[in-house]
Amino acid sequence: MAFREIPQLKQNTDAERLVSYYKRSYSLVVKELVRLLEEPNISRKLIEQEASLARQIQLIVKQNDEMVLPELEELITKAHTKGQAQALLSLGGAGTLAEATKGVAMSQLAKQSVDKMIQDTFEDALALTDRTDKRIKQTVRDIAGEVMRMNAIQQLGYDTTSQEITNKLLKQGFSKKVSKNFKGVTDSAGRKWRTGDYVNMLVRTKMQQSYMEGIRTESIEQGTDLGVISSHGASDACSNYEGMVISLTGATSGLPTYDELRASNRIFHPNCKHTVTPLRDISLLPESLQKQHEKQLSKFKK
Repeated sequence: MAFREIPQLKQNTDAERLVSYYKRSYSLVVKELVRLLEEPNISRKLIEQEASLARQIQLIVKQNDEMVLPELEELITKAHTKGQAQALLSLGGAGTLAEATKGVAMSQLAKQSVDKMIQDTFEDALALTDRTDKRIKQTVRDIAGEVMRMNAIQQLGYDTTSQEITNKLLKQGFSKKVSKNFKGVTDSAGRKWRTGDYVNMLVRTKMQQSYMEGIRTESIEQGTDLGVISSHGASDACSNYEGMVISLTGATSGLPTYDELRASNRIFHPNCKHTVTPLRDISLLPESLQKQHEKQLSKFKK
């Protein structure tokens, strides 16, 4: 049987749609905060409405989750099924992708794999919500505290003109604070992202990982542990692994495992597009790929 490499997962419109949800939600959050800053009697309004404002903004974020999470679950499940179908096709278990898709079974192993991917994805998505919630509370507290401080200063004897100038400066300062606090996302590793870029990375990475888990699940179901990493001219550290045959589960000694390589973050990292094509035996690889595997494996073992 001829070697048939599994293609990359196509996911452009899926990721873009979910990014648009988050952008809309965050835009509404900023709009609510700025709206209050533009009202008359900002000092009294902000102090009186601090709690209700926080609840209102939290509702916006919660509604975003209610839209996003079901779509994420569907995308993760579909990506996993696509991975299973591609693995079945590559191993010769079907003649066409359509046949392979129909032939994919949601076995207990597949269900466990999908459920774990969904749980992991939800945890990451909700962690973003949690960080946003904390920023909302902190921003409102900071602004309310500043308003109270300036109120106290004004009561010491500033005239009306001076108070108007102070209020204007306060509003400008608050607007900058709101804009700065909600312009981007800081991830668990302390890296700063623009919101759209972070969500885009999260969705693409989770779908790619689910695609790979689908490939691994079907390979196990078909009694196959070997897989060859895809090659598409990577220029980063991934280039050191392209064409290498690996163990999908760790059952084959002498080869790096998928989990080991993913944990290294040198391949199968966030935004990585590499896939693995299941293989019943290294001898089934074209000669050129066998040589590439040997070359990459010898470098890896040094």
